[in-house]
Amino acid sequence: MATNKSSSRQRYNKIAKELKHLLQTLKNGGIRNYLQELTPTEATDYSLWKATRKIKQPQHQTPPVRINRNTWARTEKQKATAFAKHPASVLQPLPSQLSALEEETIKNALNAPHQKTLPMKKIRIDEVKNVIKHEIHPKKAPGYDLITRRVLQELSQKGLLAITQIYNAILRIEYFPCQWKIGQIIIIAKPGKNSDDIASYRPISLLPILSKILEKILLQRLTPIIEETKLIPSQQFGFRKKHATIEQAHRIVDKIYDDLEKKTLLLSGLYRYKPSLRQSLAHRPILQTKTCIPTPGIHDTEVVSH
Repeated sequence: MATNKSSSRQRYNKIAKELKHLLQTLKNGGIRNYLQELTPTEATDYSLWKATRKIKQPQHQTPPVRINRNTWARTEKQKATAFAKHPASVLQPLPSQLSALEEETIKNALNAPHQKTLPMKKIRIDEVKNVIKHEIHPKKAPGYDLITRRVLQELSQKGLLAITQIYNAILRIEYFPCQWKIGQIIIIAKPGKNSDDIASYRPISLLPILSKILEKILLQRLTPIIEETKLIPSQQFGFRKKHATIEQAHRIVDKIYDDLEKKTLLLSGLYRYKPSLRQSLAHRPILQTKTCIPTPGIHDTEVVSH
């Protein structure tokens, strides 16, 4: 009996080894045929360069994604459809806190004719060069047009002049090209999350770099005016330089402590929208005090520890 088991095991190992060798031979043959057909010409859609890019930047496969309890997205098309529908169902706008009269007043103000002002100063080619060289990150991912920072750096003076003329034409006719509003959506897995859960991925929108250059040039012109006239209040921290999230949290905590010492009403409604921040600061005595916070459009908001 032991002899029969030993001979069967030897036959199994031999067949498994031959099968593995055969599969490896077939794989090498397929790779050899694929490489022989690669050319850097338009006839084969520049297959050589595409293969080189895949080798330098290997693609990570996304595992099947669970849509609901009994449904899975397995093919690439099913995954793309699931990832497109999920943000639309999750990222819903908050209900308006304005009255119908206030909304109508705002719409009328936005639709009113422009006040006549002097035309905006033309964009110079030096501004475009400076933004491309210093403001655009070298590894910035391109949009759907695949125009990268390096492509723009290699442009001749004539090419940069053409881009500058396009920017000035946009300012003159007050029309932003629709092509520059198209974003390429890519999905990135959140670190440490379950890879088969559709909520474990976050979308990122990649816009054309040419539109970002124009935005940065306009921002450079608007920033001094905004700072001089103080159009943005000091409490605004989002999308501003030298205004980190931690500084905003410290400012709010200091304000709460100061108001409690003075026995005045607190003037913040942030904790209503940031439960994670409330939990992270739950050990502080300040959050153990139940306090009514008057906030515009929000009534009887309370800060309590949970």
